[in-house]
Amino acid sequence: MDGFLGGVQIGYNYQVNSTVLGIESDISGADVKGHSDEVNVGGGDVYDTKVDWFRSILARAGYAFGSTLVYGTGGLAIGGVENRYLAGPADSYSEKNPKICWTIGAGLEQAITDHWSANAEYRYVDLRDQTINYAPNFSTTFDNTFSTVRIGMNYKF
Repeated sequence: MDGFLGGVQIGYNYQVNSTVLGIESDISGADVKGHSDEVNVGGGDVYDTKVDWFRSILARAGYAFGSTLVYGTGGLAIGGVENRYLAGPADSYSEKNPKICWTIGAGLEQAITDHWSANAEYRYVDLRDQTINYAPNFSTTFDNTFSTVRIGMNYKF
């Protein structure tokens, strides 16, 4: 799967000495897609996955080195996922609904001023596998996992 997402986040951090603990939530519009073709005798099958939006609620813990924060994060992931199986021109089976599962990642945040910081973050996202039954005793399972690399600017009140 590949694509683009963009959105906003809000959060709260609490710092004791160099240890930082926090909670944050974000929501993003997404254009993340996956596609696979399978060649069969007499034709081919097509498998498509699309993520339209993505949201997370996370805890984070890190260590501050002066104005630089290194952290880990993890929590709840929710996304609007559509999985579609095409078994030829007349046979199309799809499932579209929100998926709820988990995400985990790590990042680096650098203070630029007293109020502004920039960050870069990697996250692995698991939005649960989806099985579509398209005939008696026949099904296909979609792997709804992907990785994100995020960059952002933060304003501290």
